[in-house]
Amino acid sequence: MPVNQVNAKECDVLVIGGGMAGCWAALRASDFSKKVVLVDKGKVSRSGMSPFCGGFILCPDPQDDMDVWHKEIAAMGEYVNDQDWVRTLLQDLPGIMEQMNSWGPVFERDSRGNYRRFKGRGHDSTRIVIFDSRFTLETMRRKLEEKGVEIHDRTMIVDLLTADGVHPTSGKISGALALNTRTAETTVYKARSVIISSGGSGFGDDLSGLSGDGVGMAFRAGVEVTGMEFSRWWANWTFNKIYRVGHVNQWQALNWRLYNSKNERFMLKDFPELKERGREQDLTSSIGKEYVEGHGPVYADFRHVDPEGFKWARSNPAMAHIVSVLDRVGIKLETERVRYDQCPGFIFFQGSGIRNNIYTETNLSGLYAAGQAGGYPTHGTYSVGGVNIATCVVSGYRAGEYAAKLARENAEPVINQDQVSSLRNLALKPLRRKTGTRPNTLRERMGEYMSVATRAFYRDDAHLKENLAEVENWREILGEIRAEDPHDLIKANSVKNFILCWELAFLASLKRTETRGACLRTDYPYTDNSEWLKRIVAKTAGKKVDMSIVPVPIYRYPAKPANMGKIPFPFDMPVIK
Repeated sequence: MPVNQVNAKECDVLVIGGGMAGCWAALRASDFSKKVVLVDKGKVSRSGMSPFCGGFILCPDPQDDMDVWHKEIAAMGEYVNDQDWVRTLLQDLPGIMEQMNSWGPVFERDSRGNYRRFKGRGHDSTRIVIFDSRFTLETMRRKLEEKGVEIHDRTMIVDLLTADGVHPTSGKISGALALNTRTAETTVYKARSVIISSGGSGFGDDLSGLSGDGVGMAFRAGVEVTGMEFSRWWANWTFNKIYRVGHVNQWQALNWRLYNSKNERFMLKDFPELKERGREQDLTSSIGKEYVEGHGPVYADFRHVDPEGFKWARSNPAMAHIVSVLDRVGIKLETERVRYDQCPGFIFFQGSGIRNNIYTETNLSGLYAAGQAGGYPTHGTYSVGGVNIATCVVSGYRAGEYAAKLARENAEPVINQDQVSSLRNLALKPLRRKTGTRPNTLRERMGEYMSVATRAFYRDDAHLKENLAEVENWREILGEIRAEDPHDLIKANSVKNFILCWELAFLASLKRTETRGACLRTDYPYTDNSEWLKRIVAKTAGKKVDMSIVPVPIYRYPAKPANMGKIPFPFDMPVIK
């Protein structure tokens, strides 16, 4: 294998990550530059979360009152959203969706030709529409190729390069260092501007390939990261402990009902307003409580759903696969309840990531962030369904434009060869070791540790400190990680980012002394709007992490909480032992 081979590539704009945000970034950048390169550690149009995103996107209509939509998104995001971003999202999204719609039958429509909009997770006034994400990404890849964008599949960016050759830097980003996922050969990308759109972290989910790589490389380079306490350490669920359940918005749209082992429909009591259409954190806090208190397992019930509902479920691209799988194995949702359990060892970051502004700029010159890697600033904690992919579309579009315009003005970037050599040796070191722990073994240990309900669902001071101690154990093992082949090498470099993201999540959760979003603090069982309408911003400080607190400028935002004091959690949280 050509491990010793080092390639060099120059471009104006380097886009890292080929999901919806990355494709839009590269496509828009190509309107302003002929030297755009898009890299992805899988295959563009097939990798990341976008092909599996559930196929739903926030769908405003010209007849809707955007002030009402803005307020609902802010309220569901518990008012720590960047409301400048919320306004930008609602302004830009319809036009971009129309451009997408010109490519073919992208969005689901009713018999009259109108968007078939519906309510899903957390929606009251807002609505979402289903679209064919796979078709859309395949179309975007063709359009990228037509416009001359260079696509480098199976290329993992392991670290950013800086003009001064220092990590962390206060200077400019000048490119990135990459590994080929099949040969381990390295490539140095020299770029006038760089966009990170590599998604978030989906620990335990090899399908999506999300491992926090963008957040990890940015943080090491000196970029500010925010909202890590709002990461969800449970993320996804299974039917009958085997069949993974995604696309919760659609199951909610079917009007499912959840029951505990005592046949109690507990969401009626815990969240009486939205019930089973609650936000992700609402569902999980309630379900987690049932398990911790011994009232599990929990069951999902669809027996009341009319035939038209199931006909829709079997026809839309997001749900048809899982329903057909359940049909084949003899699980009939029309006639029986199905067990609903946590997906073991899975972590997901929403509302968490690289801090950016409405121009997608980070605190480092030449570096932009879009999509989930950019922290979904529109979400706040985790607002309504469909905001995810909508933010990917809008932030990717904006990042491509602003990064390309900056590239036209930037001087030729400087590559520090000493930094290249140092980072390359570090990335390849696991492949050169003859002994040590393999990446999957470490990942399994991390997954087992975080699969315990009292760690995955609820948090308190003592357990968070235990988690941080465990991080040190993981990092010690990481220091001797061994890769047998290039595939193993990619996992070794990814697990380093997993560990960093988890550490930042634990530290930020410890810092936030209240309950908000997925940060469910049993020792602070209330939302404190008097003290905690704030964002926690993390930045590297050598071997330590600097955690600063930045107030949300609620005074100038149109949406404000009615209660500016302490709001008790809707139910008594379980005691963690």
